[in-house]
Amino acid sequence: MTQKKQKKPQHLFPILFFCLTSTIWGVTNYVSFSGSHTPPFTSWASAATNIQSAIDVASNGDTVLVTNGTYSTGGVAVSFYVTNRIAITKPITVRSVNGSAFTVIEGQGPLGSNAVRCAYMTNGATLIGFTLTNGFSQASGWTGENGRGGGLWCEPNATVSN
Repeated sequence: MTQKKQKKPQHLFPILFFCLTSTIWGVTNYVSFSGSHTPPFTSWASAATNIQSAIDVASNGDTVLVTNGTYSTGGVAVSFYVTNRIAITKPITVRSVNGSAFTVIEGQGPLGSNAVRCAYMTNGATLIGFTLTNGFSQASGWTGENGRGGGLWCEPNATVSN
């Protein structure tokens, strides 16, 4: 008696490939002033018009890709009661398209309760290719947590470059 050769299912490879690559590479969310601001911001046409909105819909391991411009609106408080222009509160990468000469995150002064820090970053977060300018905190000097990090508050194991 001869054994019949079993045929392997052909749909298994594409499913396995999708699962592995979506876990490894994550999703890219886009930011552009000319986007339609249609979540989840997964193309330039539907891009968020501010960085924080794209950060908010991102999941761990995702990338937020930001095109040229000066981003100077919006704000979110995370800790120490300081408003941040952007707050990266999960391990994602926020990256500019053309680098710090073309992409700016601008805070707001003066010192005090209306101050806006440029960026807050949690553990595992990455910020690449931005100029951070005009960031302020609630108080000057080292008079407590509210007086620190006008440009950037960076938790341990976060990465900032370029």
